[in-house]
Amino acid sequence: MTVQFIIFASSLFLYLLILALYAVKITRAKKTLSEEEKKALRGGKKFYAVFVFSLILIILPILIYFETFVMIVLCACALIGEYIVLKDMLDTIKQKC
Repeated sequence: MTVQFIIFASSLFLYLLILALYAVKITRAKKTLSEEEKKALRGGKKFYAVFVFSLILIILPILIYFETFVMIVLCACALIGEYIVLKDMLDTIKQKC
């Protein structure tokens, strides 16, 4: 196993873990909101685009050869971007409560 594959696998695992944990937290927080507030909180195209671009950033180093440190930076940026968007959504829901 190469270092690049280990970085890819761990980044993909962390991506899915962050997504699953925040999906549970957001679902729990949304249960306290009314129907009108839930409709107002739906993420737009930009919200969902972050997840697609984060996944592309994680997969890109496997498709194109990069140095190890570049690959680590790309994967870290993808994970941080996903975390920031999900954290912002959770904070927005908590402010509405």
